[in-house]
Amino acid sequence: MGYDNIKVLIIDDEEDLAELCAESFESEGLENVSFVVSPTEALKIIEDQSVDVILSDATMPEMDGYELYKRVKEIYKDRKYLFYFITGSVSIGQKEVEELGATGLISKPFDLDELVERVKVDIDKYLIK
Repeated sequence: MGYDNIKVLIIDDEEDLAELCAESFESEGLENVSFVVSPTEALKIIEDQSVDVILSDATMPEMDGYELYKRVKEIYKDRKYLFYFITGSVSIGQKEVEELGATGLISKPFDLDELVERVKVDIDKYLIK
């Protein structure tokens, strides 16, 4: 399975940031990338499709990223996927994220090239055999 088969979903209530992230992934060879600004909309996609990589803002007005992650875990309990929290807060660290079972923590502000590279490394390590 190459990157062309990897489905990436970005969830952030800052639409410009979500779109910019999606464009960065697409420019680096991940062609199946989408973004939404609503966790509820994200859940509909996750329930209807197989998503391999999920990047979610940790703080959103409708539902926070932690509640979204709990729901994703229930939906994808027998499926491999990567889940990253995106946050501008220092209230949670990498260790806490890993204890939850998520893949990682991305702190705002971040470099888009570094973000894409980090995710691609994890895709190679955990999803592509």
